[in-house]
Amino acid sequence: MNDDTLYRYAGSAAEDLLVAQLWAQMQRDGTLLAAFNDEDFTLGDLIDLFSAPNTMFYKVDKSGIWFVVWLSPVMGGAFLSTYLRPDYRGEIAGHDARETYHSAAREIMEQAFGSYRVLLVVTQQEWLLPNIKRLGYTVLGKIPFLFYGNDAWVGYMTPESLRERMHGRSSREDRDLGAA
Repeated sequence: MNDDTLYRYAGSAAEDLLVAQLWAQMQRDGTLLAAFNDEDFTLGDLIDLFSAPNTMFYKVDKSGIWFVVWLSPVMGGAFLSTYLRPDYRGEIAGHDARETYHSAAREIMEQAFGSYRVLLVVTQQEWLLPNIKRLGYTVLGKIPFLFYGNDAWVGYMTPESLRERMHGRSSREDRDLGAA
């Protein structure tokens, strides 16, 4: 496995070991609690989250999974959730991690639109909104108590809004949104 390939989780023993390593990393860096707002979120919970009817995609490097996205079907669309390992959140080997993440995220979204007409995003982290918009989501607003009792922002994306984002508005909006 290498970090250029996008894998789809099939539940093999080797993949479950990667997920266990990911769970341990998220536990160490505090993102497990931030992502799921549950101090008792177990490895089994994470494996269940990545299993059918949900779909999980991931990329790996020599240290394990660095990028994971899971799609949770709802009506005619899916909630899209993402985790990016902390060492991929800043500068990576002299280049901007944001481009690495956005490239991987767009690859996933293009695949997701093969199955769904709309992707939904929910976050309790307001600071992520510029990145969410930069990816092509329309942020609808804040809903109180939605995220396990905390306020959350909700957005959506369609194949058309992704195409529009990729072929037009990006440079002006990136300047307007600033570096996130």
